[in-house]
Amino acid sequence: MTLSPPVGTVAVPAVRPESAAGGAHPWALPATAGILVPAPVRPADPAARSWLRRAASHCGWLPGPVAVCAGVVVIIASGMRWATVRAYGFVEFTVRGTDPDQHGQLTVLLGILAVVAGLLLAAGRRQWGCMLATMTGLMVLLTAAVDLVQLYRGGPFVDSGLRTATTVGPGLWVIACCGFVVLAVGVVVQCVYQASGHGGRGREPRR
Repeated sequence: MTLSPPVGTVAVPAVRPESAAGGAHPWALPATAGILVPAPVRPADPAARSWLRRAASHCGWLPGPVAVCAGVVVIIASGMRWATVRAYGFVEFTVRGTDPDQHGQLTVLLGILAVVAGLLLAAGRRQWGCMLATMTGLMVLLTAAVDLVQLYRGGPFVDSGLRTATTVGPGLWVIACCGFVVLAVGVVVQCVYQASGHGGRGREPRR
């Protein structure tokens, strides 16, 4: 006796368990319309990663001393001549970073932080060293830019009514260059160790 399906229903052909559970290979299954299959992600080039690891191992000692030297130069340049102001063509005033109306004390503090960042990098604390070097470098550049704009707009005597001519000295330019060096050290070290697979966290694993 053969049972017929009730009226209004559609007969579904039976599917073999072996074909549904894994008898058919994935590439043998029919493609489904409307579904985009993402392309496989290619891993990083092992040759480039190995080259970055060798560069990090051979030059890993360099960023720390560079940041320390840049921080020391920032401290020294904070007391240098930042500008020379001439009033009426014959009276000269020397503006230094340690003057009350300049930001020399702030740049001294930032130079100390740059030295600390370099010591952290030299000790292998790359995560903290890179973060501190990046933030310190940005702050040094910002401070130097603010003082340069102020001096080029007339200097400290702009509101005094005197006829003055301001010449920017080497101190601020040295501070700006050293701030860029500290910022570059933090960014480059972080990028190199992330690309080489270390991630820039903590010390390198000992082999």
